[in-house]
Amino acid sequence: MLLVRVGEFSGFQFGRPANQSGELSVRLFSDSSSLNFIFNQKAAGPAVISQSDINRILRTLQKATSQTVANANSSK
Repeated sequence: MLLVRVGEFSGFQFGRPANQSGELSVRLFSDSSSLNFIFNQKAAGPAVISQSDINRILRTLQKATSQTVANANSSK
C-alpha cells in the first residue's frame, strides 16, 4: 500500500504495476468527493502499465466546475 497525494485528493494505492495478480487500485478522497481507479492487466504477463503511467494519470485530475458539469449534462 502506498500513500497518494494529488491536488486536493489524498488516498492509497493498493498493489504495484508488476503485481502478479494483474490488478492495482487507487482510492482517492477529498472533502467533497471520492474517486476509485482500478487498473487491470493480464495476470503474470509483462507489466504494460508502469508506475509512471499511473502517476501521469493521477496528475491530470482536477475538479470540474459546476458549469462544466451542467454543460456536460445538458448535451446528453
